[in-house]
Amino acid sequence: MGTSKSNGGPKDKIPLLPEWALPPPEEEEPPPEEADENEGEDQAGGEGEPDVGDGDDAEGEGGSEAEGDEDAEHEEDDREPSSAAESTTWRSARIRLNKAIKKRGDRRAFFKQAAQSYTRARGGAGQAARNSPSGRSATARLGGFLSDVARRGLNAALEGLNLGSVVGKDARTVFAAISNALSPDGSSPEQAVAREAVNDVLADLYDRFVGPDGDLAKLDALTGEDVTASVVDSVSAYIYRRWLQELGKQIEKKAVSPSEAVGLEREAKLFVKDAVRLDFKSVNPLAIDWTAAGRLMIDDIYNQAYLLFGAG
Repeated sequence: MGTSKSNGGPKDKIPLLPEWALPPPEEEEPPPEEADENEGEDQAGGEGEPDVGDGDDAEGEGGSEAEGDEDAEHEEDDREPSSAAESTTWRSARIRLNKAIKKRGDRRAFFKQAAQSYTRARGGAGQAARNSPSGRSATARLGGFLSDVARRGLNAALEGLNLGSVVGKDARTVFAAISNALSPDGSSPEQAVAREAVNDVLADLYDRFVGPDGDLAKLDALTGEDVTASVVDSVSAYIYRRWLQELGKQIEKKAVSPSEAVGLEREAKLFVKDAVRLDFKSVNPLAIDWTAAGRLMIDDIYNQAYLLFGAG
């Protein structure tokens, strides 16, 4: 995890994720031309208006490449605001997040207001969930793969993911292959966030189960509870990264050091994880058909997550 941009491909400016989780340079996507224009407008803005960055840039990117029929139905996800009122709502969301970041001390109440304002700008929880096709698809694939690992072991799950060629290879190579198989390529802002969210979860699993000795066999101890926790973590990671991506450019622009910027993002991430208090302990992920019922469950999880996030 590193400082987030309001646009751009899947990258970490301060590489806290392992190397396998960082995409090659060619996947990076330069900011659109209008970003510089918007920055100029911000600098020339009226007195008292904060320099809040270009959260709307991601809205102007256009929809992501279709990932199956589901993603094809949401190609307008990153659309531009359709009215002056909607544009004002987005500006309010940016200003509130800016205030939260500038606040010294306990920022929770300010993050809560910023989350509520952002969810409204997104059209409400239901619309925000529907406009997260790559996130939902990636979470469903992650849940299906990890469930397979818990049921049959890592090597069999790799075969099931058509990754038999990496069986027996070193841990970093295997995790890089898993990341690429589960994640979209990151060609749009929303896809980039989905990829980063999956890598957040995989990095955590790497630290918890594999460790510095690179023993992949430890992943065979994965339980249903671990799978459920990872699925929920991927949803909160997606919401956090999408929020910061669309509204968070001011973290880079404010006069803070890189370490302070990372600290701010960590604080924001903790807020999201605490706000999205999902509890799916009654669901057995090992008994779910992740190609059907599992995807419906993920749709419901995203909807509930945004409801909780928007409520702060």
